[in-house]
Amino acid sequence: MILYFSGTGNTRLCAEYLAKVLGQQAIELTQSRLVIPNVVKDKVNDNMIIWMFPIYSWGLPPVVIKYIKKSRLLTPPDTIHHMVATCGDDAGNADHMWRKAMRQMGYMAGRAFTVLMPNTYVLMKGFDIDTPEVANLKISNAPQKLDYIADELTNNPRGHQAQDDYTRGRWAWLKTTIIYPWFTSRGHGVNPKKFHVKSTCIACGKCSCECPMGNIYVRDKQHPIWTSNCAMCLRCLHSCPVGAITYGSDHSLPQKQQLPPSL
Repeated sequence: MILYFSGTGNTRLCAEYLAKVLGQQAIELTQSRLVIPNVVKDKVNDNMIIWMFPIYSWGLPPVVIKYIKKSRLLTPPDTIHHMVATCGDDAGNADHMWRKAMRQMGYMAGRAFTVLMPNTYVLMKGFDIDTPEVANLKISNAPQKLDYIADELTNNPRGHQAQDDYTRGRWAWLKTTIIYPWFTSRGHGVNPKKFHVKSTCIACGKCSCECPMGNIYVRDKQHPIWTSNCAMCLRCLHSCPVGAITYGSDHSLPQKQQLPPSL
């Protein structure tokens, strides 16, 4: 079984592709699992669970960590858990965070993989989406990497004497230990109060429909309102058909990045 959280769609594309190759079920983590229940119980017959999510500032998305800690997966005793993360460039020590969360829940952690996909974070200086050429190259290379992961997990599902295939990058400790906590703290990288819309907003409601957390409200064809259950996935910003959503002073999407419907 594949459990995945996706923001702008990169992880969803990879999860659906990997599920098809492996013949597995892919379950998206959305509002019904992430927000409403205090405990999520699932009976799982598979002996392998694959966790898939995007990398947030060289760490795990906070909503994924919260879900892991409230999940109660009723699995066979020999079930192994693997991690497949999508990232724009590198993942730092996010694998260490994931393995720690697995240990805390009593889950048996296996291997960690990364798949390079287009950058989508645009809310801080120095961060931007990839050029179309770079984005298309990453997308075209993704199926080969996912096929490799599928082969590895099929031929060696327990991961015996196998190394991770993981893009850690430079200064991994600094990025995950210092920058990530700052990024995920309220008032810095994660602050839904900073979202607002330009006068060009057409109140279509797409941002509300797309939000995986059910965090955006549009009433009586008025402009959207963000509440506190925000994953900072930026799906709203990237999916706005008129580019009206901004963050802070004016971090709007500089150019429309079209991701393909499938890999």
